[in-house]
Amino acid sequence: MFGPMPILRTIVGIEHLKSKHINLLLYDPSHKPSSAVKDLSTGKVNKKKDFSEGILKPYRVSIDDLAKKREYQILRYHSF
Repeated sequence: MFGPMPILRTIVGIEHLKSKHINLLLYDPSHKPSSAVKDLSTGKVNKKKDFSEGILKPYRVSIDDLAKKREYQILRYHSF
């Protein structure tokens, strides 16, 4: 083996904000689920109130921030 295995993150969603910014929702298998995600799975969360901030926050990454990092390459993005 030549080194540690790379961590494969998966894009599971995209957010188009009113401010015209774009966030990607990334699943990273190396992170443990947050307490908010565990609460959602057991039905202990007010979905409308807590979903965006408490549950999605750990998965939300600005596409602009990703484009600045060397380990990511944005191949193509077209806004509709």
